[in-house]
Amino acid sequence: MTIVAKFLRRHSVLDGRVMDGMLVYPVLPTLRWKRLERPSLGYVTLAEALDSGQCEAREAPSAHVPELVMWNGGPSMVLALDGDELVGGKQNRCLNSAVLLPGERETTVPVSCVERRRWHGSANHFSHGHSMSHGLRARSHGHVSAHLRGRSGHVSNQHDIWDAIQQAQVRHGVQSPTASMHDVYESGRDRLQRFATAFPPHAQAVGMVVGIGERVVGADLFDCVSTAQRYWARLIQSYAQRALDERVTHTTLSTRRYQASMFLERAACSEGQTFASPGVGQDFRLAGTDGVSGSALAWEGRVVHMGLFAKEGQP
Repeated sequence: MTIVAKFLRRHSVLDGRVMDGMLVYPVLPTLRWKRLERPSLGYVTLAEALDSGQCEAREAPSAHVPELVMWNGGPSMVLALDGDELVGGKQNRCLNSAVLLPGERETTVPVSCVERRRWHGSANHFSHGHSMSHGLRARSHGHVSAHLRGRSGHVSNQHDIWDAIQQAQVRHGVQSPTASMHDVYESGRDRLQRFATAFPPHAQAVGMVVGIGERVVGADLFDCVSTAQRYWARLIQSYAQRALDERVTHTTLSTRRYQASMFLERAACSEGQTFASPGVGQDFRLAGTDGVSGSALAWEGRVVHMGLFAKEGQP
């Protein structure tokens, strides 16, 4: 956890922007850390790898819901985040944790189904879709962390995820014949794009802290600016979907920047456990004893991505 604490304390939070009850605070590396910045690890994102044909997602030989096989045919690693949606196959899925897929190798990754009423289609054709709502990412993260502590692996609570998607369908008045998360998010594409336009990426930001309504709800941080920029719009829309799900229209956060900074500091003070990642590297899981849970994917002593979630009921 020393790696995680050092990573968090090498960053500072800027003043945020606000729209429709959502605040986004860019997070920048401190000047001292920026001078010591190491070269990029040379990975590409999942969306880039799928679009270029470098990476393919496939159903397992004995296809079943909680696993997919990822083939990375290129020399560079591929970064995929928890909540990244894969559309196609026999069912749409979302990844249960952030992973680095090694080059020129096949990796079995843990996933959750986000389309309840379909089990047919091409077993070897997937494309990238949306990112899970931050609220659903938080629920999935809690399931996976609990199962890891119980030595059950990176497993979610599938029925809870299906129930949450069904509730979102009802809330937004969406009729989806296969109870698909993708259909829910597609129905609100224009609203989500408004948020992405209102919160463009900061040129030097490596991540963001986000507040919704009365509290800070989460953060996503990366090891470099280029990755943050590539994921920025997708993550903004993930947080915006949570704001829309919760029907938040205004914010009462007053000491804004201070609260965002303290959110990161509370995470830095948290204890946790280390587990093997489904890909390469380590998966650090914060215990959430100070109101912040989360995970960090690290490779060779370097945090590549960290996702943080405020525990329910915490300010």
